[in-house]
Amino acid sequence: MSNKITNVVPSEGYEWNGKSYHTQMVTLDNGVTGIVSALSPDKWQVGQEVEIKKQSQDQKGNTKISLGLPDSGGFSGGGFSSNGTVTKKSYDDSDAQAGYVLSYAKDMLVAGKIKKEQVVEVANFFYDCKEEIKQHIKGAPAPQTATASSTNEDLPF
Repeated sequence: MSNKITNVVPSEGYEWNGKSYHTQMVTLDNGVTGIVSALSPDKWQVGQEVEIKKQSQDQKGNTKISLGLPDSGGFSGGGFSSNGTVTKKSYDDSDAQAGYVLSYAKDMLVAGKIKKEQVVEVANFFYDCKEEIKQHIKGAPAPQTATASSTNEDLPF
């Protein structure tokens, strides 16, 4: 669903990974107000049609929004949907996560670090580590499970 930008207020930008990002407080005609970041200071303009791609809260409780152009048809880093538009895969996509952890386990198999029978066990270990890190980043207490406190003797490889 597309919305129009009704107000844009520039705010202090930041440097990240050697690039200068410009931040703005943007208000949409549906009442959503949030912080957007862009490499260009004039990427988002009053009257522009946009779609909210993602909305989240930062650590200070500020609303952050990721905007995109409606029906842009450009490549967005994902695949094609059934209606022919380009979609972006979420990092929470379970098939993608399974592929990542299996790829890591396969790399260990190819390197001779594990046996073929251990691939699934090692993939599960990597998945559990990823989940623990994800929860820790979200503010959960430091994990107390075997994956976080493992010694080399505890590892499945």
